[in-house]
Amino acid sequence: MPEPIQIAFFTGLGQGGAAKQVVETAHLLAARGHRVQIMTYNRHKSFYKVNAEIEIIDLQGQSRILPEPIDKMFAVIRLSRAVRTSAPAVVISYTTMLNVLLGLAGRCLLRQHSALLIGSDRNSVMRYNNSQLWIWICRFFYRGLDGIFSNSQSTWHNLHALLQIPPEKTHYLANLLDTEYFCPSPERPVKTNKIWEILVPARITAQKNQKILIPVALELRQKGIDFRFVLAGLHTQPFTSELLAMIQDNHLQESFALLGQQEDIRQLYWHSDLVFMPSLYEGLSNSLIEAMACESLVLCSDIPEFSEHIRDTQNGYLVDINQPAAIGDKIIAILHQERSTADQVRSQARQSVLPYGPQTYYQHFMSMLDQFSQASLSAGHSQSTRKST
Repeated sequence: MPEPIQIAFFTGLGQGGAAKQVVETAHLLAARGHRVQIMTYNRHKSFYKVNAEIEIIDLQGQSRILPEPIDKMFAVIRLSRAVRTSAPAVVISYTTMLNVLLGLAGRCLLRQHSALLIGSDRNSVMRYNNSQLWIWICRFFYRGLDGIFSNSQSTWHNLHALLQIPPEKTHYLANLLDTEYFCPSPERPVKTNKIWEILVPARITAQKNQKILIPVALELRQKGIDFRFVLAGLHTQPFTSELLAMIQDNHLQESFALLGQQEDIRQLYWHSDLVFMPSLYEGLSNSLIEAMACESLVLCSDIPEFSEHIRDTQNGYLVDINQPAAIGDKIIAILHQERSTADQVRSQARQSVLPYGPQTYYQHFMSMLDQFSQASLSAGHSQSTRKST
């Protein structure tokens, strides 16, 4: 095992997949003997529980006067001070905006930095495609980083094709998955009613595309299917209000349940008849691999980020997200298939995601640090702390 090092994460701690990955990765690294810090600009919004052995450094300051987006910009100054003071060997940012800010620190405030500065670009491929200005911003500031990794093959490709980052400074790293916690139900519940429970595990936003559920619900109702869409995720505005209005306008209140963010999503995976993920774009979704690890039947929009992991009818199901009638037909076919066929799909789903377990993830994570360290040294940065990675 590599010699223990000090690793800091520059991140928000609010609800979301990036924060979840940070906390779970921090716990894994701490368990392996590394000293771990979380440098955050919104500690007061912490949703995920952080173990006591992990140090949390609050970058927001004391005034709390500025709006969070502006204060996030000022946090990069406090980040630079914290990096100089605590001297971690590695600093890792999560989300594209934080990567830009860390790259800014690397180019300006930490020009003689000793830490290895790494960004995690999770699902920015759509933003890259939609804005040439955003491409230029990322291309400029990412050069202040020593490396950038992605959990999506599509985004990883765009790091080369659009941002022109050298291959030695990029890495593909799938999400960390607790394969012991996310496991098949000890006993699959016996269905006592005829209402199919369809779980949609995602924050309610345009990206996650929950509005498509309205025409799909109308299709299912027209075909005599008793069902309920269970939405488990953070409510964001104005999208949630717009969705609720659509539900009411179409008299679908009894067919929808909006639960909000759930701390124990595993119980919902276990008790749902189907997990449906209609996203317009994604990185590698935590919800996808968690549901597959729980042996849920998973139906996803046929986008590259899902089709990287789902083989239709083998370990899950894919559907054209622009065809509500086809989605309804696919849902009906999945729910009425032979149990032996469904059980085979469930088993293959779990087998597909076992490689994302802690042991393999840790090996790939440390290999990534070594790759970026070597690339940084080759570029002329002879910092002794990097050699320890």
